[in-house]
Amino acid sequence: MQPNKPIIEIDPENLKLSQDFTQEMTVERIQGTIEVRKPDPQWFVRTHPDPEMQLNTSVLILKEEREIYLVDPSVRDEICSELVPIKLVRAINRMNKEFLWPLRLPGSDGRTNSWYSSALTAAEIAINHWVRMIAEKSEYRIERARSQKAIPDPDWSSKDFKEILNIAFKDRYITDSSHPVVKKLRGEE
Repeated sequence: MQPNKPIIEIDPENLKLSQDFTQEMTVERIQGTIEVRKPDPQWFVRTHPDPEMQLNTSVLILKEEREIYLVDPSVRDEICSELVPIKLVRAINRMNKEFLWPLRLPGSDGRTNSWYSSALTAAEIAINHWVRMIAEKSEYRIERARSQKAIPDPDWSSKDFKEILNIAFKDRYITDSSHPVVKKLRGEE
């Protein structure tokens, strides 16, 4: 037989949530994956205003697999004909989902096309405004949200760009010529 426990009274006043209960909770948003992709046509997006949150580099794009690989400079010469010059830009959609936006840069001959240049323009406008891109016949149509005041500013995570890159490319960073993707390109696998 258990000894009599004292009766505890539950006071509903002590249990009520305040009007700003979300502010009382101390949580940190953790994004375990970061996609490398262009924005969905239905997304309004912003790009990070800090120039340190972007990188001009070259990547390997495997179209069939729909994968983008970051390539270490030590391997670039070996697969240079397969590489694409891009600008990786930290971006976020209205649901606060961060992603890296790969924007095609002009090739070594300086040539570009209207798709690439309109996407670069959209990313530049997105530094200060919520925008979306919609594919048209020969370029992206850029639309700016009508009421910028109604949409709050982005809630960027505290991650630095190095952390973002490491999360986004954790399984897709080619560091040497023995990488399976490089072997496949050489016809060894």
